[in-house]
Amino acid sequence: MSIAVESIELHCIDLHTRMPFRYGIATLTEVPYVVLDAAVVIDGKKQRGLSSDILPPKWFTKDPGASLEEELEEMKQVVFQARAHALELPAADSVFDFWRTLDEKQGAWGRARNMPPLLSGLGTSLVERAVIDAFCRAADAPFSRALRENSFGMRLGDLHRELGNDAPADLLPPPVRRLRLRHTVGLADPFDDAGIAPEERLDDGLPQSLEACIRRYGLTHFKIKIPPNVDQALERLKGVARVVTGLCPEFAFTLDGNEGFLEVAAFQECWAALYADAEAREFLERGLLVVEQPLHRDIALNDAVQEALRAWDDRPLIIIDE
Repeated sequence: MSIAVESIELHCIDLHTRMPFRYGIATLTEVPYVVLDAAVVIDGKKQRGLSSDILPPKWFTKDPGASLEEELEEMKQVVFQARAHALELPAADSVFDFWRTLDEKQGAWGRARNMPPLLSGLGTSLVERAVIDAFCRAADAPFSRALRENSFGMRLGDLHRELGNDAPADLLPPPVRRLRLRHTVGLADPFDDAGIAPEERLDDGLPQSLEACIRRYGLTHFKIKIPPNVDQALERLKGVARVVTGLCPEFAFTLDGNEGFLEVAAFQECWAALYADAEAREFLERGLLVVEQPLHRDIALNDAVQEALRAWDDRPLIIIDE
């Protein structure tokens, strides 16, 4: 197979959120939405591929000192550079090979500018998704089937030696027909309608508070964001617990720490405070699945952090997803 990118058009739309969404150190009220439209040549035939994403400030860098304008400009620069790299690349033998070369070039460019890999990878990801979309359209195959059949030509051992000659189908679970939706409870989301200030109340016919969303959509699974401040985290968790336990006979949830803790000891202190409260402890024991990304990405994979977590005998299950 031969695959190359012939041209890429970028479009940007300024969006406004329906209601403020607070995550970590930022509250989102408006955000640019980027659409990448690629012409991909696959075995001599041109196929359109599309991808899109928002450019959320404080998501990729978690830098409180950077201005909104600086972060938006940096994210746009990342996307423009990935486009330039993609157009320079020669034809590859597979989607995987094309992505691998693009990722290496974009990664080297980002490292030379001291960019976090997650930020420079944003551009790679947008191009990658458009190329995958074009390939699946050309092959008339849904993504799930193309992945399971390894039509993308993935060599997992090239990414992690531990995977050896494994193929995606060796690691993927059986296909599913039903999914449980997990509702994110942002740091500023109201628990009930009484907690909505009159000037912030929406009149669009859709639920706004956590309680109203559960009643309207029958939610049972949640992603609960908590701040690094111990007292605020406890107050927030108990507020969510009262609504969820009052409306949901069965439920499950994750706690999202938004990388708010700069050392393991600080997270341990917060966790101990949550568990010392009877109401919070009952909620945690009844429905907690995992704690997501409590530690800042600058330290999350450090050897010292690994040792501290291993020494913490009764730690909760923790995942690092960024």
